Amino acid sequence: MIEKLIGSGEYWVGRSNDVVFSAYLGSCVGLAVIDEKARIGGLYHILLPRPAGSAPDNLFRYASTGLPLFFKKIFDSGAKKDNLQIMAAGGALVGSVTMQDLQLNIGGEITEIVMEYLGFSNIEHVNSETGGYFSCCLKLDMQSLKISVEPLRLPENREAGEYKKLDKKGLEAAITHVRPIPQTALKIMRMLHSGDNKIKEVAEEVRQDQVISAKVLQFCNSSYLGLSMRVESIDRSIALLGEKKILQLILSVYTELFYEQSQGGYSLSRGGLFHHAVGTAITAQKIAEYCKAVRPDVAYTAGLLHDIGKTVLDQLVAEENSYFYRRMFEDDKSLIETERELFGISHAETGRMLAERWELPASLKEVVAYHHTPHKASNYPELTHLICLADLLMTRFRVEFELERMKTIDIKLTLMILGLTAKQLPELIDIVPWQSFGFNN
Repeated sequence: MIEKLIGSGEYWVGRSNDVVFSAYLGSCVGLAVIDEKARIGGLYHILLPRPAGSAPDNLFRYASTGLPLFFKKIFDSGAKKDNLQIMAAGGALVGSVTMQDLQLNIGGEITEIVMEYLGFSNIEHVNSETGGYFSCCLKLDMQSLKISVEPLRLPENREAGEYKKLDKKGLEAAITHVRPIPQTALKIMRMLHSGDNKIKEVAEEVRQDQVISAKVLQFCNSSYLGLSMRVESIDRSIALLGEKKILQLILSVYTELFYEQSQGGYSLSRGGLFHHAVGTAITAQKIAEYCKAVRPDVAYTAGLLHDIGKTVLDQLVAEENSYFYRRMFEDDKSLIETERELFGISHAETGRMLAERWELPASLKEVVAYHHTPHKASNYPELTHLICLADLLMTRFRVEFELERMKTIDIKLTLMILGLTAKQLPELIDIVPWQSFGFNN
């Protein structure tokens, strides 16, 4: 059986086949439709309630404009209104509810538009598993014509494991075990943060490493960049993309190799830590371009590295994965609180130790240490608040990479620090290319 992911703002409509279509949903809302008699089905992943700007590029991103188009395709394919079975899912708050959460209750608005549209169109036989606090996966099996809603990695019911808090010796051993980031990557970080782009030196080092060269070219030819011609050399990629962009891509390659050591702890899927990191980096860069409070290239680097501390604790999480997540969700604790309770230290704290060991720029050290508690950042508050916001949005809109339960940040303070307002959040979310994260697609 083949599984195909339907990203936010995307849909599929067609006849029975051997594919299972899936939409991973946090704040987004998914809609699965089947007509068993006509053997037709469809899955639609809705990002936002309505367009934030005046001329949207993709009408399927929004419930208000995408729903009529989606159902037109359903009916044009031969489905009949009276035969439809529909399941709506998602729209979760993804965390405990406070007044600040309500400013991110985009899923609730989408759900209202969906139900109003279905009611107005006299479409019946609608089931809904929307709202709540947890992410889910909406699946459409086009072979059996069945729809299912599954919680993301529902932990098994089991007793506590043998968790041991890390003492100084154990922590030192865990940090030593982490594969270091190569000197070339550290050089790029410092170049991006200082603005001193000696691209010729870096390009020469990359050319000498066939694995890195191949990865860089793979990134250059990914759907995220959307280049009209294929790139076949490092020199050509520099000419087409510019020095700063190619430095970011090279750094991303080294970071992917660093995160590859993860084996089923924090990640929901293979490469989950890296895909969450690069997604946060892209989101951070877009936020920086929008609010102009931080240099976009610096924001990208900070987003890429914010979770480096997870590589230290990853194996500990993997050993008792199910109990770790049950403890977090059932006790209504944040990821940071659960880590400290079980291990005696959080990934933010272990990340700060790695950042100090690698002698990262001071701004990156602060982000790594305080991306869950940005109010504690004293020297680089704008950058730290920006990465926290990017990380938060990732937990709402790209939930398939990690189960990261963030306690609600002070949205009002974060937006104020960045010169933004709550009314701008939908527009901010709309400019991020959510469907393109992970350069390997």
